[in-house]
Amino acid sequence: MVFAPVFDIVVWPLFLAMGLFVLCLLFPSIVIVEAIVLRLLRWGTSWRVWFDAAVANLVSGLFGILIPVGAALISDAPSDVVIGLVAAWLLSIAVEGGTLLLIAKLRGQEPLPVRRAWGCSVGANTASYVLLGLALLALGTWL
Repeated sequence: MVFAPVFDIVVWPLFLAMGLFVLCLLFPSIVIVEAIVLRLLRWGTSWRVWFDAAVANLVSGLFGILIPVGAALISDAPSDVVIGLVAAWLLSIAVEGGTLLLIAKLRGQEPLPVRRAWGCSVGANTASYVLLGLALLALGTWL
């Protein structure tokens, strides 16, 4: 039997308690990775990509938490974790791409960098989800 701590009811209070840990360690790590990718993909200046990555991840975090949690509540199969992560990755790409476009529009960029926003969103989220997948893999082996 594969141990998947997400599906263990007793572990949920631990995850809630670890919210501060996630907020203080994991979120900044994701923002750093995505800001680096946004800078490498020439989304903007060094300071602008930090702000954009933070805002986009705050917005997508509000939406993205629902899919893995929903997948975790449906079944305890390890494949559901993968399905939940893929669904959250796709949702993050959609939400963060839209957020980047909204930020560009609010800044008055004309014409809107539609292709660049979606390309940056795909690149940044792929990098952060690889990081997240490695963290979950390490956490799963550790637990």
